[in-house]
Amino acid sequence: MMKRFHWSKVSPRGESFHLARAKLKGKNAASPHKQDFPEVFWIEEGTALHGVNGQQVRLERGDLVFVRSTDRHSLSAEAEDGFVLVNIAFSQATLDFLRERYFASEDRWFWSVAPCPETLRLDAGHLGWLGAWVERLDAAERSLLEIEIFLLELLHQCRGSKAAQKVENSPEWLLEALRRLNDPEVLAGGTQALARIAGRTPQHVNACLKRYRGLTATDALNAARMEFAARELRTGTKKILEICFDCGFENLAHFYRMFKAATGTTPRAYRQNHQLLVR
Repeated sequence: MMKRFHWSKVSPRGESFHLARAKLKGKNAASPHKQDFPEVFWIEEGTALHGVNGQQVRLERGDLVFVRSTDRHSLSAEAEDGFVLVNIAFSQATLDFLRERYFASEDRWFWSVAPCPETLRLDAGHLGWLGAWVERLDAAERSLLEIEIFLLELLHQCRGSKAAQKVENSPEWLLEALRRLNDPEVLAGGTQALARIAGRTPQHVNACLKRYRGLTATDALNAARMEFAARELRTGTKKILEICFDCGFENLAHFYRMFKAATGTTPRAYRQNHQLLVR
């Protein structure tokens, strides 16, 4: 019979979060279970197999998983020496509050509707950042203030960091290529440049992006171009025509159409809106 964990049992004294670090071994390191609360966990050492909702995902050092209250999952060690896992759990009410206040339109992380929970791969710097947070939370009162600050900072880091990449069993070469997608050389060079840094043919890159991300190479490239353009318009001093060329567009009217479709406004209006206080 599958185990069921209830927040009232995990936190019998009304604490606002539960924190644990453990070294787990064996094929049933964490037996199949479901729960009525969300949690986030990551692998600090070793590798693990995450059985979740009928699928299996291999996790390694730096993999961070957003577990939803609807997920059924288990963990097993891939090697004899096991793996080290850090887990932070909290109530669904806490997540609902953050959702209503800050993330009403978000469809990532804890609010993904994909069959498997979203998994990100973090670099060494972000793992160190999480380690510092573990020390802080371990010493802190188990209060709503502490867990809400942690979750807001975590999601803020995930939103803005190129070091946080979706895992979803994507090949490492594809993840590395996507990490470099905001390089000016790639933005200007287009899908051919993306294929070159990936070390694959354009057709292969396109097929893999469709398979693992559900979008074409052109879609991925244009999204990166719009992010770059928006950043330059917010904080840079280049003329709009220069930004257009830096993004790899040869036609200003095309750049305007693409930017308005992505943001709902023109590049000029976007810049003016973000510089209201200094004009």
